Amino acid sequence: MSGTQSGTLARLNEKEVRALTFRKDGVEGYSSTTKFIKAAYTGDKDYVEFGVMQGFSPNLQNKYGDTALIAACAGNQPSIVRYLLRKGADPNFPNYEGSTPLMFAAFAGNIEIINLLLVAGADVSIRNELGTTALKAAQHSGCAECITALKEAGAEG
Repeated sequence: MSGTQSGTLARLNEKEVRALTFRKDGVEGYSSTTKFIKAAYTGDKDYVEFGVMQGFSPNLQNKYGDTALIAACAGNQPSIVRYLLRKGADPNFPNYEGSTPLMFAAFAGNIEIINLLLVAGADVSIRNELGTTALKAAQHSGCAECITALKEAGAEG
């Protein structure tokens, strides 16, 4: 049984799950920031590229502090993640709750995105305000490959 912690699946409590659940109301509305971050979440690469060409920072935040990179990780959009990292997105830039792109990717159980973030220098030791790590989020998702990759990158727990 992969994803175990002391023989049982690690489960996040309700607050921890809420902190790692992408809030879609943060991408509702008509502001250019909102549209840019929503495009990253939905995989609209043309709009994301257009936004960057227009001068949007890959680290631009919405009302929750979520960046386009966090949105792309939560939306399981590896091509957007790859593009944003090439354009200077910080793989350790947290939202207002301290959750990082790596935590969102781990919570989603997306090994491809986790590997992209690790290669870009994502820090596996970061904890959000609730003490949650990417490893704990991966254990919650049950993604054995994700857990292995994070442990091989130095995650403990």
